[in-house]
Amino acid sequence: GFTHRHIEQTASILSGHVDSRRSAQLPHGLIVERAADGWAAISRIQPVGGIQAVDTLSWPVMDPGEELTLIPGITLQLEAGWKLECSIVSAESEKRKPSDMLMLCDADEIEKLGIGLVLRTRRPGDFIRPLGMKGRKSLQDSFIDAKIPRRVRDHIPIVLCSARGGEALWVPGPGGRRSTHATVGPQTRRVLRLEFTRMGEA
Repeated sequence: GFTHRHIEQTASILSGHVDSRRSAQLPHGLIVERAADGWAAISRIQPVGGIQAVDTLSWPVMDPGEELTLIPGITLQLEAGWKLECSIVSAESEKRKPSDMLMLCDADEIEKLGIGLVLRTRRPGDFIRPLGMKGRKSLQDSFIDAKIPRRVRDHIPIVLCSARGGEALWVPGPGGRRSTHATVGPQTRRVLRLEFTRMGEA
């Protein structure tokens, strides 16, 4: 289904040619896109919540308005083959480092703060206190600064502190943010592990 025109169009977008478009639909449910900062990707389009153009390969996704409670020991099934595993392990047994799809935090600190964790999409007024930065930042500004595509923003599942007025603990995926709360340190005994994976991934 690919033609010479598709190949030329894709090469032009990925190379950042001044006269090229920023995105184009390709055969087999693919989209090629270049952001303002030069970032470019080819990804698969899958219908999610009635939206036909959401990159479900780079970011975990869920339906806007859905809200799920995070309880250690459960695995939540999300859209487009994504799932989130929530578990508590000993600090000694956790050897991995945090990544776009893996968040580690101090389980005891979470409990001390009285934070109930939920998973939902963004709402007006949501914010985060980014790790390594001072003060707070709105999720809207974080998404813009990270060049997260507009069509993805309403579908990204966000881990929030339900008792702290819409304060996010983690925004997963490329360009995501981790909060300054409950980071893992030398004093950590138990680690709360949140990990997104897709069907078929190890």
